[in-house]
Amino acid sequence: MPLLKFLHNFYRSLAILVLILIASTLPSNEVEKITWFDVPNFDKLVHLGMYFSLAFVLIFDIMKAKPDVAYTRIFLLAAVLAVFYGGSLEILQATLTDSRSGDFADLAFNALGVLLAVLAWVVLKKLK
Repeated sequence: MPLLKFLHNFYRSLAILVLILIASTLPSNEVEKITWFDVPNFDKLVHLGMYFSLAFVLIFDIMKAKPDVAYTRIFLLAAVLAVFYGGSLEILQATLTDSRSGDFADLAFNALGVLLAVLAWVVLKKLK
């Protein structure tokens, strides 16, 4: 697939990948604490939401680019890519940043967000 076609097909997923990369590598002192919204482990919900969004949009983009591929293959591919990306960023945080740390719980919530996105697509496809 030529680069321009790839960018045309996956610009939504790529935008989310970049936003997640930026959010994951900002120095922790740059990330403002939300004092008016004091929810325990709120960052875990943020991880879940980011990776739900990534997987949901990635599935959409793959379906659009490759409409002849079976849904189960698309779901599996998107899930593997999204979880791998999340794991890679956790390793990057643990090894290449001074103010961030990799966290297995973050990775677990990343994977949960991916799983929920796949389940949402399964439900949407059954409703169709």
